[in-house]
Amino acid sequence: MGYRVLSNVVMTPYLERSAGKLAAELPFDIVVTSGLRTARAQAQAMFTKIELGDDLIAVYADDSFAEGVIEAYPDIDQATQFVQSYANRGGGSSHLRGLGLDIRTRDVSQSRINEMIEATESLGWRPFLENSPPHLHITLPEEKKSLPLFLLAGGALLWIYLN
Repeated sequence: MGYRVLSNVVMTPYLERSAGKLAAELPFDIVVTSGLRTARAQAQAMFTKIELGDDLIAVYADDSFAEGVIEAYPDIDQATQFVQSYANRGGGSSHLRGLGLDIRTRDVSQSRINEMIEATESLGWRPFLENSPPHLHITLPEEKKSLPLFLLAGGALLWIYLN
């Protein structure tokens, strides 16, 4: 089916293609609630989870990342600096690297959530169901970079010339 992106969500071409691939696997439309995030947006999202009663240590795979934001709470500037420094070292949320996609699950039946998880896994992506706010977080693999066509053509011509 299709997908809709909320107006405040930043999408890269890779996230757009990925959302389209997932939507094509499903018999219903989906809503993308988050894509690429700045360090400040990531810190704010984590603060919201704290305020909703979530345990960031349980939600985030990297305990040190979660602990750093918890220690900074409620100072958004301190948390932003921490998240940015963590991202600069290649860590933190996949949203910071353009590899995170959130799909709304509020008002979605459990059977449809299961279908989204199965479709996500069939694409080789990592799903994680979160409760507050309700969404399916998807960690995407690094985008494979392909050689430009002219390099391949040039290599083929060189091979022909040399042989």
